[in-house]
Amino acid sequence: MEVPCDISKEICFQRDCSNPDDCPPNGLSDFKRYSLNAGDFKNCENEDCANACETETIKCELIECAEDEIMGESCSSPESPVN
Repeated sequence: MEVPCDISKEICFQRDCSNPDDCPPNGLSDFKRYSLNAGDFKNCENEDCANACETETIKCELIECAEDEIMGESCSSPESPVN
């Protein structure tokens, strides 16, 4: 699951969403990924699990950022954001 990410505060996955056809429906260009049990998804508000994961309402595992050139994804860091 992908949730918004603030590149000024944390390491984020990044993708170029300047062309909407190259971006998934969530439209996130800076994001974090979490892994969670499918059964816990019902506890997410409006299909957005960011708050439930970050407040530990449900058990989520943060997926560490790794660059993936094939998917057009890079990683940022709070010290030096990638544009």
